[in-house]
Amino acid sequence: MNKQFSSKILLLFLVLLLASCTTKAQLTGVWVDDTIGDYTIDNVLVIGITRDTFVQKLWENVFTSRLAQENIKAMASYATVGTKIKPERKSVEDAIRKSGAKTVLISRVIDSTTNIQTLPGRRTSALGIYGFYDLSVKSTYVPPSTIVKKVVRLETNFYDVATEKLIWTSQVDVFDPEMTKVAYDRVIGLLIEDLRLKNLL
Repeated sequence: MNKQFSSKILLLFLVLLLASCTTKAQLTGVWVDDTIGDYTIDNVLVIGITRDTFVQKLWENVFTSRLAQENIKAMASYATVGTKIKPERKSVEDAIRKSGAKTVLISRVIDSTTNIQTLPGRRTSALGIYGFYDLSVKSTYVPPSTIVKKVVRLETNFYDVATEKLIWTSQVDVFDPEMTKVAYDRVIGLLIEDLRLKNLL
């Protein structure tokens, strides 16, 4: 197997991997403080509020990586204070003090809904190959099926450490969420794009 063929196989695999990610996301609400002037987000402490350690680490890693691509210094909270950070003032203040952050980003799930739709079973029939000239009829039974659709609403806030003011907040609806780097990168990409539009990066 030559190198050129191997490269094509690898490229095809990556394309199929990206296509297999079914997570879709939609930015549903954004607010920015109009009084901040030329404020630029920098030296960010990224905090993912969740009970799942794997989810926290993955989310914080992907977000810090995307901010780094924008030349923004960012730190994952789990790497600074561990994975036991709580959505409480003292816990966040301790993390800020240890990290020396100028800006804090906090992401958390604020709502989750699951819609279940059941499709009834049905019988389908088809005439033979010769249509009406063939009296044989083929019948197939399709059993009932269930479609489960999950929607998670994620809120992400940026705060200025010095003033403790909220700079920017957003809400994103994530449909059929997957706990993968590709899926998280897709969601975070929407947030990064809006931060750029608001001239905060």
